[in-house]
Amino acid sequence: MKKLLFALLIATSLFSCGEPAPTAAPETVITGTISNPDGNTIWIENYKNEKIKIDTLNEKGEFEIKFTLGEPSCYEIVNGKSRSYLCLTPADTLSVSFDAKNTCQTISYSGKGFAFNKYLCERQRNSDVLMNGEYDSLYYMTPDTFLLNADILFKTITAPFEAIKADTNISKKLISKEEEALKYEKAALLLDYNYYHKMMRMIDSISGLDKVIVLTKDINPNNAAALELKSYRNFLQSYINFNAEVIYKSDTTLHSNPEGMTKAKSICIDKMISDAAVKEYLQNKLKVENSAM
Repeated sequence: MKKLLFALLIATSLFSCGEPAPTAAPETVITGTISNPDGNTIWIENYKNEKIKIDTLNEKGEFEIKFTLGEPSCYEIVNGKSRSYLCLTPADTLSVSFDAKNTCQTISYSGKGFAFNKYLCERQRNSDVLMNGEYDSLYYMTPDTFLLNADILFKTITAPFEAIKADTNISKKLISKEEEALKYEKAALLLDYNYYHKMMRMIDSISGLDKVIVLTKDINPNNAAALELKSYRNFLQSYINFNAEVIYKSDTTLHSNPEGMTKAKSICIDKMISDAAVKEYLQNKLKVENSAM
C-alpha cells in the first residue's frame, strides 16, 4: 500500500512538473518626463476621478507607471492641474512627455501605443483652434446654415481619423470607441446650439430648430459603458442642459428661484436617466458644479 501511494505521489509530481506555469498578464507601462511639473506626483485617473496608479517624479521630472489592463481603456494622465486624455491597450509601452504649464501644446508620445494617442492629441488641438475661431459664430446662424457649417467643421476635425482607421497596429476596440466619441461630440454641439437659442438668448422658438435636434435622437444617454469617453461626458452635460431648460421654462417656481436651473437639472437627471452609473456620474458632477458657484 505504501509503495502504491509513493508511486502515485511521484506520478502526480511528474505530471505537475509537466504543466506550464500560469502566465502573468503583461503590464501596461507608461514612462516619461514632465517639465515645470505641478507637484511631484503623477497618476492615471478614470472618469470617476479615481486614481488607478500613482508615481512620484524624480528630480529630473521622470516617472514610470505600471499597471495591468484587461481591455483597451481610456483614462486621463494627471499632474496637479495638468491633465491629458489617454487611451491604452494591454501591454502598451508608452512614453509621454510634456510641459505642465502648457500640456496640450507640448505633449508628445513614442513607443507602443503612441499612434492613437498622437492622433487624439492632434484632434484636440485642431478642434481647439477651430472651435475658438469658428465655434462661436455657429450659434448666430439659422438652423440650415448651422447644420451645413457644422458638417464642414466636423469633416475638418475628423479627417485624420481615416488614416488611423487604416492602421492595423491600432486596437479595433479603440477605433470603435473613437467612432462613438465623434458621434457624441457632434451631438453635444447640436444640443448646445438648441440650448443657446432657446435659453441663453431667451428665444421661445426659432423655425427649424427641431431639424437640428432630431439628429441627436439615436444617441443613448444611458450608455454606462461610454462613460470613459470624454466626449460622451460632454454630451451628457449638453443633454441635461437642453432638457432641464424645458423643465425650467415651464415651471414659474423654478424660473423665479436663483437655484432654479440647478433644481431643474436635478429633476431632469432623475426623470431622464435610468442607468445607475450614468445617474451617479451626473449627480456628482452637478454637486461639484453647484459647490463651485
